[in-house]
Amino acid sequence: NLKTWLKTKKMLNDSIDIYDPYIINVGVDFHVSIDEYYEKEVVLNNCMTVLKNMFATKLFIGEPLYSSNIFRDLNKIEGIIDVRKVEFKIKSGSNYANAPISLQELMSSDGTFLKTPKNAILEVKFPDLDIKGIAK
Repeated sequence: NLKTWLKTKKMLNDSIDIYDPYIINVGVDFHVSIDEYYEKEVVLNNCMTVLKNMFATKLFIGEPLYSSNIFRDLNKIEGIIDVRKVEFKIKSGSNYANAPISLQELMSSDGTFLKTPKNAILEVKFPDLDIKGIAK
């Protein structure tokens, strides 16, 4: 659609190349501390639901993934005392896109977000498998 629209707007001598971005499949592991008066399974299930909803909205091409957004959303859940850790993982294998990049290349110097290349998009492909949480 974009190519068709651009053909009507460009000059005869203009040249426009449009490339498909490559996909980087990521996973999220998190550890939370739960108030002793709450059921761990219920709170952990609420955490999973919040993160699945967060990743239901697809990220844009080149958009970074901030761990602070995950910390913020999980800390809002009733029964959570603290979010102890959030880790990102690159997913690979037969069901995932094989992106030519490592986690070390994507991770920011302070370890708080994943820097996405301008020609790539981050995706949590299987939220039920790629998002894992531990409650203590």
